[in-house]
Amino acid sequence: MKKIWVDTETLGIDEKKYPLVQIAAIYGDMECNGYCVWEGETKCEAIALMTNDYVSKTEAVSLTGKNSNPPEKLALEFLSFLKQAREDNGGYRLTPAGHNVGFDIRHLDAFYERLGIQGAGQVFDYHTLDTMTLALTLKDMGLLAINQRLNLTALCERFGVKLENAHDAMADIKATAELYSKMTALIKRAGA
Repeated sequence: MKKIWVDTETLGIDEKKYPLVQIAAIYGDMECNGYCVWEGETKCEAIALMTNDYVSKTEAVSLTGKNSNPPEKLALEFLSFLKQAREDNGGYRLTPAGHNVGFDIRHLDAFYERLGIQGAGQVFDYHTLDTMTLALTLKDMGLLAINQRLNLTALCERFGVKLENAHDAMADIKATAELYSKMTALIKRAGA
C-alpha cells in the first residue's frame, strides 16, 4: 500500500474556527513542507499556543522567522505535490497516514474550503492509516500497557523514536512514520 504521511499544525482544534498554518507530507522520497500566514487572522486557541510552544498569539499567527506564504500559495504547492505523488502511485488515490490523521484531514478539507479550492479530498483515498488507532489495537492485544498515553510524544518515548522539535509538522510526520515501523514490528514479533 502506498502511503502518504501527512501532518498539519493549526491555530486551534475546531477546523471551522481556526486555520491551518503548516502542512507537511512525505511520499516515498518526496517531501513537502510549508507554512502560511492568514492576513488579518488574530484568533488562536490557548491550547494551540501551549501545544505548539508559541510564546504569544502574535508569534502563532505570524509564524515569525518561518518561510511563510499566503495560504493560496501553500494550497497550490501542496496540491502540486499531491498530484505528483498520485502520478507516482499509478493514478490511484493516496492513503493518508499519520498520528490522529483524521484531525489533519478535517483541517485540510476546511483549509481548501475556506480558500474555495478543490483540495486534497480529490486525491486522498477514503481509507486512512492512523498510528493512534494502531496504538489502541496494541493495547487490546496486550502489547501496550493499559495506562500508556497515546499522544505522539509518549508513544515515541515508549518505542524509542527520536522526536525533535515536537509540533513542527515535518518533525512529527517523520517520527510518526518511524513509530509506525516500530509498532508493526512489535505486532510481527508477537505473531511469531
